[in-house]
Amino acid sequence: MKFKNKNVIDCRNKNYFILAFGILLFILTGILIALSVKQDKNDNKNIKYMNDIIEHSDEKIGQKSYVDVKYISSAFAVYDDTTDAYYYVSDGKYYYIVYLKKNKYIEITENDLEDNPYRLKGITRNIGSDVMDIAIDEWNEDLEEGEEPLDSYNFYNIYGDVYLDQTASYSGTASMYNVFAFLTGMVGIIVSVLGIFKVIIFNSNIKRFDSSDIFSIESEMDENEAFFYKNIKLYLTRSFIIMLNSQFKVYKYSDVLWMYPFEQRYNGIRTNKAIKIFTRDGNTSLLANMSCVTKVQKAIYDEVWNSIVEKNPSIVLGYDMEKFKHFNEVRKEIKNSKKNGI
Repeated sequence: MKFKNKNVIDCRNKNYFILAFGILLFILTGILIALSVKQDKNDNKNIKYMNDIIEHSDEKIGQKSYVDVKYISSAFAVYDDTTDAYYYVSDGKYYYIVYLKKNKYIEITENDLEDNPYRLKGITRNIGSDVMDIAIDEWNEDLEEGEEPLDSYNFYNIYGDVYLDQTASYSGTASMYNVFAFLTGMVGIIVSVLGIFKVIIFNSNIKRFDSSDIFSIESEMDENEAFFYKNIKLYLTRSFIIMLNSQFKVYKYSDVLWMYPFEQRYNGIRTNKAIKIFTRDGNTSLLANMSCVTKVQKAIYDEVWNSIVEKNPSIVLGYDMEKFKHFNEVRKEIKNSKKNGI
């Protein structure tokens, strides 16, 4: 037998909705990854040989470009705050300046470049005067006798007026898809795990009740005497306290041994208030948890508190060290009894 009460069904459906939303985020992640791969392929189709950009393009800056590297020098210019650096490369015909991450430089040098040139992709950038000055000095240090020194006038005949930036995003659109895919994937994992956890807990709590228990609980939920506090997802019936905060927990008033106010504060400011109960099974639970206590919420809080006390006047009320020590011993006794099979 299953619960037919609308509020119980809504609680169950909310848990499945959370799980479905997590799955939907995973599907969206897959779509974004597919779009990123497609965009990357389109970008590769439109990529240009760097020398063609230098010699024939009117727009040289910000172009997607490549160089088939057959030779790469050691770094000739490095900024103090990064390991990224400038290098000379050659494709066997022309020289270029490139800006690489250190791991990319290592990856390139691990190849037999002469027989298997490495295709380096990036974005063209304007060569700044500081980089040009360093490059000129480096070139002139290795001049053979009789060779013409390099200067700012003939520099562009050797390297052109742009360099290849490998550290920049090769495909802005593909990178955007990847960022969104990462975010939706991470949120999808969190939401899915939360949804699975809520579904399992809810279903396992429902399975604890047999048909007669369900009939008894649901009958009381349908009585005029029962009241459902929608904002705090709490039922108070003739015999039961029923929590519908995604877990579905049922307590008999007669099983509540101790009850006291529970508050949480941040920097001295109360952030939420609840009712904490200690039951015959040795467990504690929070009821009527309110994140912000307004006058209306305080009235609801007091009504729930007074209703529970009215149903079971023998409940020990309030919190102090004496009560804490007593019920801590009660908890230990209950655990020991469970271990011994009593």
